[in-house]
Amino acid sequence: GVNARFRSKSEWLSGRGRNTQIEWAGSGRDQNIFSSKDDQHNWGDAINFKSAYDNTNFQFLKSDFFRLNLAGEYNYRKKDFVPFGRTDIVDKERRWNLPSNPISADEEVYQFSGLVAPYRFLILDFDGGKLDQKGNFSSQRMSLGAEISPAGWISLKGGSENIRSQEQLAENSIRDGEWRRNMLTLNNRIKMFSTAFSWEQEKKNYLSSDTADQGNRFDQFGGRVGLELSRLVKTNTEYSYREENGYQEGWTDKSVSRTWHNQFSLEDFRGFLSSDFEFVQRIKKYRHLTDKDSKENLLVAKMDIHPKSQLLNVKFYHSQNQLYSAQRVDNYIEVEEGKGNYRYEDGEYFPDTQGNYIRQSEWVGDAQSSLDLSKSIRVVFSPYKAAGLKDHKSIWSQAARIFSTDTFINLGGLFTAGKGLGFYFLYPLTQLSDQSILSQNVDLRQDLYFLPESRKINFQLRWEKNENLDGLLAGGTRK
Repeated sequence: GVNARFRSKSEWLSGRGRNTQIEWAGSGRDQNIFSSKDDQHNWGDAINFKSAYDNTNFQFLKSDFFRLNLAGEYNYRKKDFVPFGRTDIVDKERRWNLPSNPISADEEVYQFSGLVAPYRFLILDFDGGKLDQKGNFSSQRMSLGAEISPAGWISLKGGSENIRSQEQLAENSIRDGEWRRNMLTLNNRIKMFSTAFSWEQEKKNYLSSDTADQGNRFDQFGGRVGLELSRLVKTNTEYSYREENGYQEGWTDKSVSRTWHNQFSLEDFRGFLSSDFEFVQRIKKYRHLTDKDSKENLLVAKMDIHPKSQLLNVKFYHSQNQLYSAQRVDNYIEVEEGKGNYRYEDGEYFPDTQGNYIRQSEWVGDAQSSLDLSKSIRVVFSPYKAAGLKDHKSIWSQAARIFSTDTFINLGGLFTAGKGLGFYFLYPLTQLSDQSILSQNVDLRQDLYFLPESRKINFQLRWEKNENLDGLLAGGTRK
C-alpha cells in the first residue's frame, strides 16, 4: 500500500495565562494500489483543539487568590486516520474503561479539567469528559480531588473517580459498565524522616441483558517509611495489604495479598553515577482450593553512568522474578469450511479467516517453579560532545565530530529456578543448559548517526536482529 500524511498546527497566546491551539492532520492509505478493488476508505482526518487558562497570586473572589487553572480539549479522529506517531495517552484504556478488544471506529472526545486553590494550603481539582466511538462504545468519566497541607510537614490528599461506559456487543445486546475508584493518602515529613499511609479502593461491575452480571473489587491499605540519609542516598520500605472480591450472582472473597517493597537509591554520585536497587516480596493466598497460592520474590537493579562530558552514557537494567509456568500444547480442531481461523497446508497451520481449523491451547503437566528474567544495556557514544574537540584540527578530531552511535541489547525469558542469585545477574556470561531455558528472546539494535549536530540535514542507519526460543510450546496435534 501507499501512505501519505499531512499536518498543520496553530498556537497563540491571548493575554496573561491564556493559551489556545488547534491542529489538523490527514492521512491517505491505499492498500489496494495493485488491485482493481477499491474500498473507498483511504483518507482519514483528525482534529485537536485545546484551550487553557492558568494564573497565580491574583484577584479573584479575594485579593490574593493563590492559583486557578482551567483547561478544555476536543479531539475527533476518523477510523481510517493513520497518525505520525503515538497520539493516545499511555493509560487511555484505564482512563475510559475501554473494552479489551476494541473495534475500529470514528472517535470523538471531550475533556475538561481544573485546579482551584484559594489558599496555598488548600487545593481542589476536578477532571471529566466523554468519549464516543461511533456505534460501538461510549464512556463518561468524572473525578474530584482535594489536598490539605495545614503545615509544611504534613498533608492529606483524597480523590474519587467514577466511569460509566456502554458497549455494543451484538445487534440487540448492550453491556453497561461502571468503575469507581477512591483513594486517601496521609503524608508526613520531618527533616530526613518521612512516612505515608494510604487507602485505595476500586469497584468494577458490568450489567448485560443476555449474560450474567460480573464484577470485581479490591481494598488496599499501605504504609511507607523513608529515610533520606543525604542528598545522594535515599532508602524506604513499604508494606501493603490487599483484599480482592469477585461478583458472580453475589460478592465472594477471592484472595488476600501482602506485599513488602524495599528500595535503595543513589542519585548523581560525584556527578556521573545513579543507581537504584529494589526487592519486592509478594504473597497471595486464595480463599478457594481451586486456585494455587503464590509467593514471588522480585529483584530489580538499575544503573545509569552519565559523565558531565556526555561522551559516553551507559544504562543498565536487570530484573528477575520467581513464578510458575507449564508447557502449552496447541490443538487444531477441524470445523466447517469458512468457520475456522486456520488452514492446514504442506504439514503446517496458517492463519486464514475463512479456514476450516480452530486452535485451542491448553496447559499440560504440573506447574514448575521458574524465573522470569529481563535485562538490558544501552550505550550511547557521542564523540562530538567531547570538551575541546572543536579546537583540534587533526583528521581524527574532525572525523569524531560527524558521528555518534547508540547500541542497545535486551535479553528476556523464562528459566528453571535452581541457581544462586548472582548466577542470573551475570547471565549470559554464565552458562545454562538447554533444559534450563523455557523461553528466551534476544534483541540487538545498533544505530549510527551522521552529522548529529546539524539541524539542516543528518542521517541515521539502523541494524536490528531478534532471536526467539520457545521451549514452553510442546507441539500441536490435529483433530
